[in-house]
Amino acid sequence: NAYLKSLADVTLSKIDDTVTNVENVGFFINGDTDIQKNMSLYMDEGSSRQEKYNYYDAVKKKLKSYVLFNNEIDSVDLFTEKGDKINYTKNVHLRPLTYGKINRDEEQYWLTDSDYIMFVKNVNTFLMGEKLGKVVLTVKRDIILELMGDIQLNQSGRAFLIDKDGTVVAAADENIEGKKLTEYGK
Repeated sequence: NAYLKSLADVTLSKIDDTVTNVENVGFFINGDTDIQKNMSLYMDEGSSRQEKYNYYDAVKKKLKSYVLFNNEIDSVDLFTEKGDKINYTKNVHLRPLTYGKINRDEEQYWLTDSDYIMFVKNVNTFLMGEKLGKVVLTVKRDIILELMGDIQLNQSGRAFLIDKDGTVVAAADENIEGKKLTEYGK
């Protein structure tokens, strides 16, 4: 049916726009020289407590500016290499993230849990390429699932959001999330 195909195309375009928007925010945060400078100074062992607080506050204000008016993003967490966290959250009921949950040796990737989908990206200094930490942008899982629900397939068809490795990032059936698409149905 041409109508259903057109609806699926529009929905896929909305999902792609949402994913691209979240990834772009991660890239902008990574490239923000004010964030890089203040993170470096925050991590400097020679900084006083007051200086550390000032650097922390400056980074938090910048993070807020990136996500405050972005409907898809619920929170942003910036972890230093030592595991310290600078966070801005629009949703006070959001479960706190730990560094161990997101610490992978990859430049960027997507993670999921029962309520949220997270985009994780390394933050590096612009000139030296020194790794400063990771930024985690948390998206409400329901936003993606709502968009995916608009895709009308035949009665047995299913829509999935998968990463580049074929791992299911989001699906109406939470039991298959985190599995390879090739494992589905086994």
